Amino acid sequence: MQHLARTFWITLSAALGLYLLYYFSNLVFFILASWVLSMLGQPIMKFFLEKLRLNKFGWGTSISAVLTILLYILLLSLIGILFIPIIIEQGSHLANMDYNKIGASLQEPITYINNELKSLGLISSEQSVLDQINEVVQKWFRPERVSNLFSSIIQIASNLTLAVGSIIFITFFFLQESGLFQEYLVAMVPKRHEEKIKHILNDSSRLLRRYFSGILIQMSIFCLISYVALSLFGIKNALLIGFFSGLMNMIPYVGPLIGMVFAAFLTLTSYVGLDFTHEILPLSLKAVGSVFIAQLIDNWLVQPFLFSKTVKAHPLEIFLVILASAKIGGITGMILAIPAYTVLRVIARAF
Repeated sequence: MQHLARTFWITLSAALGLYLLYYFSNLVFFILASWVLSMLGQPIMKFFLEKLRLNKFGWGTSISAVLTILLYILLLSLIGILFIPIIIEQGSHLANMDYNKIGASLQEPITYINNELKSLGLISSEQSVLDQINEVVQKWFRPERVSNLFSSIIQIASNLTLAVGSIIFITFFFLQESGLFQEYLVAMVPKRHEEKIKHILNDSSRLLRRYFSGILIQMSIFCLISYVALSLFGIKNALLIGFFSGLMNMIPYVGPLIGMVFAAFLTLTSYVGLDFTHEILPLSLKAVGSVFIAQLIDNWLVQPFLFSKTVKAHPLEIFLVILASAKIGGITGMILAIPAYTVLRVIARAF
């Protein structure tokens, strides 16, 4: 009976803990994001504290933490200054676009496809191809839809402001007191498990720091390769396409496809009015090919070099974990799959 009662209370406590994690999921995300930023910021803190000293004057942990956060903000600001005007310009271009021209540009290839489908008996519509194209394009890219999209972006921006402010505040204290997160977690477990929890946190911090550092390097290399290839082919908005493709590359398996579709769509809308077969199609293929080349280089050279010592797991094992994570959390789950699995493996080894 005592064993059953103990099992019951343990199960109840675990269920309650999972419910609280779900209920306060935003707060949990803020804390975990701050922990990751504090881990990545430790080398910068060490540089300020040990290397960048002014004679006998030391920066101190508080000033070093503030300087580290300011470097993060500066980096984000530079990215915003670089890309926000391009995004606004492209959004305005889409809102004011003559969608009849898109339909006219696509009429030739769609006519061929339409005729082939009719010959196979797959479709029997008598509606003209141009009308079909215009109907689809205007349905999804009407000016009011673009306006609604911008309204959604404003809503997301307001929520993002709260998230960024909270993460900055928490990150400051995690940087100022490097063991603060560890102390909180250790205080929540029985004393007999304290050493194991400390070991788990130390190993997780080391592995995750290497993993996220590798992700940033991988994304930067992918963006650079894509941008250079797109620029050599003379594609408009090469920087925006390269950055977005590099960002999407963080999503396993699906991300590269999203990047290629984005490259094709942005190229198509940027050259509306030109001849499709001789101008738009070759440019779109070059844009997709540039992202594809960057993906090949990333798969064959960058990833094996960066992650060979970071995630020590079989490729099939990682593939199954990503599929399960996609089922549970969609794209967000796919992004968090590998770091979460890394931590779970460390916990499994410790216990």
